[in-house]
Amino acid sequence: MRKFFLPGIFFFILLISSVQAVSAETIVQWNFPNDPDDAIADGGISVNLGKIISSVGTNTSTFSTSGSTTNSARATEWDEGSGTKYWLIEFATTGYNTLNLSSKQRSSPTGPKDFKIQYKVGLGDWNDLVPSVVLADNYTSGSVQNIVLPSECDNQNSISIRWLMNSNLPVSSSYSSVEPGGASNIDDIIISGLFIIESTPTLTPTPEPSSSPTPPPPSPTPILEPTPSSEPTPTPTPTPTIEIIPSPTSFPSLTPTPTSTPVYSNKPFDKLFSILNLFLKNHFFKFFVFPKINSFYIGFDNFPK
Repeated sequence: MRKFFLPGIFFFILLISSVQAVSAETIVQWNFPNDPDDAIADGGISVNLGKIISSVGTNTSTFSTSGSTTNSARATEWDEGSGTKYWLIEFATTGYNTLNLSSKQRSSPTGPKDFKIQYKVGLGDWNDLVPSVVLADNYTSGSVQNIVLPSECDNQNSISIRWLMNSNLPVSSSYSSVEPGGASNIDDIIISGLFIIESTPTLTPTPEPSSSPTPPPPSPTPILEPTPSSEPTPTPTPTPTIEIIPSPTSFPSLTPTPTSTPVYSNKPFDKLFSILNLFLKNHFFKFFVFPKINSFYIGFDNFPK
């Protein structure tokens, strides 16, 4: 059950909103509920509560004659009034659109039979709204209901509607034209419309500027491609190889065995080895030992380090 609870509430709210959205509001009306009554509007939005209805080209209108339900507006002297005599109202539609008009008319047997309904915006030209309304001695034939006004009438400071006499023919065929005493009545005039609901703009918060500026992001470090060297690669100097020819592990006796045991001194060889040791430190060389009887030779090839 909990699963459908919130969707149900949303649907209910949407349903109520839809009903409110299509509910028309009375912008101005004249239904003459009082006896006697007057020309002032009997209902509507506040800006229209002082509006009046009048007849143009006729005698002074009265408001005590019975109408469709209660009383009505009544005027005489419509004779020779085709295209010049009419009922007139003026009102504001500020804040409203989708406008509709309803009204009921009636004429006496010698009163005008043919009317048409026109509108104008502000001081503009008159335009046909209902081209023909044929009246009779009742409030049924001359009734118009929920006539849609053009969108140019929406949200205007001044809209005028008139019911214009459209011929000089009377209601009764017993007369050739409208008589001066012929009367015309009008009742239950209602202008309705829908209140314009303006969408609330979404406000995007503007971030406050920081006291210290934000440093720009670091620039990317360029990748440096190695540049090939134009210099030739030096050829390494080969390391000389010292080839040492080992002496034989044993040597034949170089000195013949004397008949008597001589005494030998090592001093000459000590000096020789000192010279060789010094030479070895400073040279690469090859040396050779050549044994001789009673002596030996040392040969070598050398080159400095």
